[in-house]
Amino acid sequence: MESETNDPTKYPEWVRHVGLGYQDGSKNVAWCGTTERPFFQDASHAALNGRDGGHLVACPECVKEIHKALCNGISFGDDGKAKF
Repeated sequence: MESETNDPTKYPEWVRHVGLGYQDGSKNVAWCGTTERPFFQDASHAALNGRDGGHLVACPECVKEIHKALCNGISFGDDGKAKF
């Protein structure tokens, strides 16, 4: 997980990094690798914010890394269906 940049001005103020959560002891690190604040606390916090129509948006690099982690071991065919 490495961020392309740790520049906090890269995104508008409503884009927030997604923290790894506290279970791994890295509470000040985002999924994209940055330590820039502020964070969503974890992926659940960011997902619930999006589902509920919150005005904040998760960092695209964080979303990419979360998606990659969730899809580990899954490939997708040309039809878009998951293959295990």
